[in-house]
Amino acid sequence: MKLRTLVLLLALTVPGLNSFAQYSWDWHDPLDLNYFDFGDNKLLLYNGIGLGLSMRLSQLTPQEKKLFRGVNFSSYVDVIYEYNRPPKSDVLIGRFRWDKRIRKVLSIGGDMSMYKVSDTEISTVGVGTQLVFLWHIVDRENWKLQFDNGVGPNYFVDAFPFGGTKFNFTTFYGLSLAIKLPSIAWIVVGIKNIHISNADIKGRERNPALDGVGLSVGYRFF
Repeated sequence: MKLRTLVLLLALTVPGLNSFAQYSWDWHDPLDLNYFDFGDNKLLLYNGIGLGLSMRLSQLTPQEKKLFRGVNFSSYVDVIYEYNRPPKSDVLIGRFRWDKRIRKVLSIGGDMSMYKVSDTEISTVGVGTQLVFLWHIVDRENWKLQFDNGVGPNYFVDAFPFGGTKFNFTTFYGLSLAIKLPSIAWIVVGIKNIHISNADIKGRERNPALDGVGLSVGYRFF
């Protein structure tokens, strides 16, 4: 645990580790379908509907209650590249997570996140926390396919994105593949889409949103 923490802190503090994508490319949020958008504040509504259905339509067996009674812990590093707003930012995120399986298809938990962001106008760091919903699409003995999403507040040392505010909200979603290691741990690799903005708390003109996509790698105990 101490080694993983040291590696994570180095990744967030060593200059240049997050300047991986200085070229331009085109991307569109695949789950932004106008009225249906997993990158906005309706994410809680969508998960709430799913939670209600899962609680009503499924019950844990005694064996599953015994299997899922513990709390899971994991750590991740996300490498994100902004795709919507010039100047495009590089974002490096370190996350520590706890979650609990409440249904066969769903775990709920929380992330504690550390951010390092930079572009041609600003370089800053921040911290945040997110409420997390982890949906288990395929759940095999040696591998798992999951839909991971969440939302929560964050605070940066400097206003970010440039022209915005220090206080913001992050929403994210992504697909991840967990593969069992010879020990009790799992390695988790995924693709992740994030949105950072302040929800117009200082007016629309003070809300330059960041939209980014990238890779996530983690180490998890189920």
